[in-house]
Amino acid sequence: MTSIQDIVPVNISSNFVKQHDPVPSRPIKPKVALRLKHHDLDITFYNGCDKYLLCTVLKELNSDDR
Repeated sequence: MTSIQDIVPVNISSNFVKQHDPVPSRPIKPKVALRLKHHDLDITFYNGCDKYLLCTVLKELNSDDR
């Protein structure tokens, strides 16, 4: 007999942290690492972005100028 395996979404939360945290947590606003304005584009990179993504975008912008 074969059984069907379903994928079920799971949400893991901790009530312990919420009960014992004396300071309410605020969302952390990401800091801008780089802002580019190229022709009609406005590109913003934030701290923590993947360096390969940044490198790829810069290469594409440089190849567009030639």
